[in-house]
Amino acid sequence: MKTKIICLGTLLMLTISCRSVEKMIDQGDFDTALLKSARKISGKEQLKKKYVIAIEEAFHKATEKDMIVVKSRYDSDRAYDWYQAIQRIRKMETRQNTVSSLLPIVSSEGYKANFSFVKTDDLLKNAISQFQDLTYRDALQFLETSRQGNKVDARKAYQTFARLWEFNGEYLNARRLQQEAEELGITHVAVRIENATYHYFPESILQEILDRNFVNEKWIQYHLEDAIPLADREITVRINRLDIGPERIQERFFVDTREIEDGFDYVLDQNGNVSKDSLGNDIKRPKFKLIKAQVVETHQFKSAILSGRILNKNIVTGRLEEVPFQSELLFEHFSAAFQGDRRALSPESRRFLGILPVPFPDNQQMVVDLVHTLSPIIRDKVQKLNLTV
Repeated sequence: MKTKIICLGTLLMLTISCRSVEKMIDQGDFDTALLKSARKISGKEQLKKKYVIAIEEAFHKATEKDMIVVKSRYDSDRAYDWYQAIQRIRKMETRQNTVSSLLPIVSSEGYKANFSFVKTDDLLKNAISQFQDLTYRDALQFLETSRQGNKVDARKAYQTFARLWEFNGEYLNARRLQQEAEELGITHVAVRIENATYHYFPESILQEILDRNFVNEKWIQYHLEDAIPLADREITVRINRLDIGPERIQERFFVDTREIEDGFDYVLDQNGNVSKDSLGNDIKRPKFKLIKAQVVETHQFKSAILSGRILNKNIVTGRLEEVPFQSELLFEHFSAAFQGDRRALSPESRRFLGILPVPFPDNQQMVVDLVHTLSPIIRDKVQKLNLTV
């Protein structure tokens, strides 16, 4: 009885699987149907004829569909169409390898599945050859216009040449031409910095602004203070304003008070004797006294501001873009001292106790700190400039 139940269960699973595969075939999902079938029939010996026929049908329809796509690309002169053909041919190869690993597929009634395999080697070789020829042609067309100054097409040429390496490490003189496209696609930017203020900036500080914020990228090459006769762009970082405020000190004086217990007095009765509680003990009353602490809080502060503009000039078109920038710096320091009874101090008054006043930073140090604060601001604005067109 147990054996019959197992057999019925297996039969039911195969029947459900067959219906599922047939549904996938009806919906055009042939490869999923084959994959599901491969998992189901692997290692099984008892297969219904209907199921084997379903596998045959899925394989046939999938191959037919792929071949229609491949043949439709035969007359195309677009590299993209031939790339699609390559993908279809590889898909057929994978499918045929999957089915081959399961052969022979025979039903329990003796029906043997029959599959017609496509010879994909020549198809794939031809498709790759067509794709590479057309890709090379497209890249040459982009390269030709890039030689006339079109940097966008130079980058397209570089990327188009790169598609060749998916199937072949070398193709004619494509490597050399791709390198030429890369060089033509680079935007050369001459960068300089101007101090338009009345303040002196050490050269090292100005150079730091350039070094920190103008780092070469794939398609952008910066030339810092170097003469370059064929620059495409000219960027000038112009510092227009430097304001350093005076050293300021603000003091706040206040007094903290608090009542604390300070001994006790005996409670006397009406006769002047010490009163007793119910246990015969002397009754005492706590005494309080007011304590004080004089506090002085010192606030030191000094501010500075550095601002200017980034001038981005397209040398080819003459178009000028101006981007403002600004960096602010505030030096602050708090300290406090007191006289009197420490116990009178509130938690708020204790915040800066033990901290002593410090020397103010000099103007040169403020400038250095401003530059450090300014660097990420300039870097962010430079990265948002459209320099590649």
